Amino acid sequence: MGSERSSQSDLSSAAYSRLRRATETHREELVVRLAGEVGLRPAEITRIRPQHVTTHEDDRIEHYFLRVPDGDGDTDRFAYLPADVEHDLRQYARTAGVADDQRLVSVTPRRVQMLVAEVGERASARTGDERLRDVSSRTLRRYFALRLLDEEGVDARTVKTVGGWERLSSLDPFVDDAGRSAVAAAFADTSLATKRPDGDA
Repeated sequence: MGSERSSQSDLSSAAYSRLRRATETHREELVVRLAGEVGLRPAEITRIRPQHVTTHEDDRIEHYFLRVPDGDGDTDRFAYLPADVEHDLRQYARTAGVADDQRLVSVTPRRVQMLVAEVGERASARTGDERLRDVSSRTLRRYFALRLLDEEGVDARTVKTVGGWERLSSLDPFVDDAGRSAVAAAFADTSLATKRPDGDA
């Protein structure tokens, strides 16, 4: 594993859960989830409105997407929105009285960064995990990418698309060279693999 990939600042799933438990308001938790599970940057979080949630049905499964606007209000990309994050987003909008066309998080991008840092410091103080003290919105986007690539096995091109990276090379710090077992598994069901006849030892 490369030095960048094995950075001590990387969050494990357990550390991310501790971070979420340290949030004290629905807004703090929503900010953390939009960065860590949807891959949004601070400026993007401040532009999101409830009306930006869309659905797409594929093979009778309903998927949620989030239209991410750029600074001019045009669509920059469609981020994938996990169903439970969509539920939390809708619930927050209802309880906070946020209309469909109003911003969910009506603060500056800098304040979003500060909220994440405050949650990280609180999580560190409560758990004794010093790594959480340095959590930033960038840390959460890195967690988002690594979780999709490593734990969920999502193709790098898809991660690039939903995360808003301009080039596949931007994901290089998150992607290790595949070992022989991983390569063999990837090619196992292709026409390029040599299949032994049944019964061969």
